[in-house]
Amino acid sequence: MDTIVRLQQTHMNKAAPLTHLKHLIYSCKKMNLYPSLSLPPSLSSIPPSNNIKPSNPPVILDIGAGTGIFTRLLHQRLVHFEIPHHIIALEPVIAFRQKFMDKLKSVKTVCNQYRVECVDGSAEKIPCEHQSIDAIFIAQAFHWFSNKKSMNEVHRVLREGAHIGLIWNTRDTRMHWTNELEDLIDNMYGADVPRQKSKKWMAVFDLGQRFDVFNVNSTTPTTPINIYKKTTNNKLFSPLTEVIFHDLMSQKGGIDLVLARIMSISVISKQSAAEQEKFRQTLVQLLTTHPDLKDCNGNYVLPYVTEVYWARKLCNQK
Repeated sequence: MDTIVRLQQTHMNKAAPLTHLKHLIYSCKKMNLYPSLSLPPSLSSIPPSNNIKPSNPPVILDIGAGTGIFTRLLHQRLVHFEIPHHIIALEPVIAFRQKFMDKLKSVKTVCNQYRVECVDGSAEKIPCEHQSIDAIFIAQAFHWFSNKKSMNEVHRVLREGAHIGLIWNTRDTRMHWTNELEDLIDNMYGADVPRQKSKKWMAVFDLGQRFDVFNVNSTTPTTPINIYKKTTNNKLFSPLTEVIFHDLMSQKGGIDLVLARIMSISVISKQSAAEQEKFRQTLVQLLTTHPDLKDCNGNYVLPYVTEVYWARKLCNQK
């Protein structure tokens, strides 16, 4: 069962317009909790909730939905505020779709006001009509398909002026021991494996402003610390806005919990038994001997940051 963390709902109430839906919750199956996510402050592509007709709700696309963790939490937030919607979860792996449907049985749906469905498809082949989607979310997945073909498809199905939102939760490497942990994990990846941290996926966007947020309860992010120049002369989407949330969440527990979390990373769990054991021993040595952890008394805190990006479909582009 996914754990949903109750967070402050700034600017959210029963009558709030969907254009001001500021906080969404994303839960990772391996961690069971994620912080609130600040998405575009003005999703102008979706009409205010008091203008939404239950018979014709906004259509939201979740690409690379997996087993539906993000989809279900998004759905639950919208239902909580009685905002009609139709979420289409796109997932190409049949085993994931089956798990999605199994879990969907427990999700509340009322007639056509709150609709959730999972369909076969990918970012490069979206089974939706032209300009039929009011918003697109991609959680923990965009780096796998950040190419021209998928961007053209996303542009095709979005309504003019609608937004695409990208979300990742990544390990916080600002401490010495977490930085060394990340180096160990990096060594397990091949050079050709797409990764979010490489930022190569950004090549399909022009880059705009970056903000860092250290107080989730603040209504506005900090002054932008980076202003990027255009890199692609992108005519499909506005420059990418980046918001990095710090110090919002962490995973806490004993050494067994930390070991289980790190050993479950796919690139590690796919190694041979001998390689896994070798990595595990190295990890244990780090956790038990690193100077930063000498006073933790076996109680570890593995910190994370939440990275949120968004861009708007530019109008009148073919």
